[in-house]
Amino acid sequence: MTEMPPDAGAALDPLGVLRALVEQQRHTSTTPVKEWNRLTDAIRAEWLRLAGSADARGPLLRAAFSDEDRDVRLNAALAVETWDPVSATQAFELLVTEVGGVVVRPMTMTAALAVPSDGRDAALCLLNADRAGGTA
Repeated sequence: MTEMPPDAGAALDPLGVLRALVEQQRHTSTTPVKEWNRLTDAIRAEWLRLAGSADARGPLLRAAFSDEDRDVRLNAALAVETWDPVSATQAFELLVTEVGGVVVRPMTMTAALAVPSDGRDAALCLLNADRAGGTA
C-alpha cells in the first residue's frame, strides 16, 4: 500500500481535521474537563481557520446541510455563520427539526431545552443568534 503525504488527506477532504477532532471529542469523557475544553477549543480554532479559507467555504456549506455526522454538521454551520448567517440559521433549524424538535423564532430557552438532545445544541445556537439580534 502506498502511503499518502501527511497533507494529502486534506486535499481529498478539506474538513478532515475537523472530522478527526469531532470524532476524538465524541470518545472523550467530559471529565477531566480540561481535556474536553482543549478539544472544544481545537474544534473551534479549526472551523474558524476553515471559515477563513475561500476554498473551504463550499465544503463547509455542504457539510452544514448534508454531512452524515451531526456534530460535523453543527460545527460546519457554526463556521458558515461567520460569513453567511442566513444559511447557518437554516442549517441549525434543519438540525432541530430532523430530530423532531420545534423551531420557535425567536428561540426561547424553554423551547431550546425542549428539543431532543441530538438537536439541542443547534437550538441553543438559534437562541444565541436571536439574543444577539443576528439571524432571522
